[in-house]
Amino acid sequence: MAEPTRSGRAERALPDFVRFVTEQLHAWAPVSVRRLFGGHALYRGETVFAIISHDALYLRTDDINRGEFEAAGTKPFRPGKGHITLPYHEAPPDALEEPEQLAQWAASAYNAALRRDAGKAPKRNRPSRRPLKSGKG
Repeated sequence: MAEPTRSGRAERALPDFVRFVTEQLHAWAPVSVRRLFGGHALYRGETVFAIISHDALYLRTDDINRGEFEAAGTKPFRPGKGHITLPYHEAPPDALEEPEQLAQWAASAYNAALRRDAGKAPKRNRPSRRPLKSGKG
């Protein structure tokens, strides 16, 4: 389960920027946080919709909402040395100061994450154990 951001000790342990973003999103939805590869993943329920890395907020994108982020002039998330690109784009800087505007961008990212999750094949607990038929019949 994700680490709640509004629970005393857990909230105090978060970096200032992570705490700021979760507070800005609080009116939109309950958001929880987990550490992720030196950064943090933001969850709404069990769905990851954003990543915070090096004091920058990156929101989930897909073919449907990516154009909005590109039109706003934001850059894709390139972890490490930047050789690969993940399906997240930086939040527009002015949106960080306006909770209502940030909520709209977050909702777009959350919907992209839901679309991704809907396209995943369901997990099977274990392989089927049907007896093999012999060649006789």
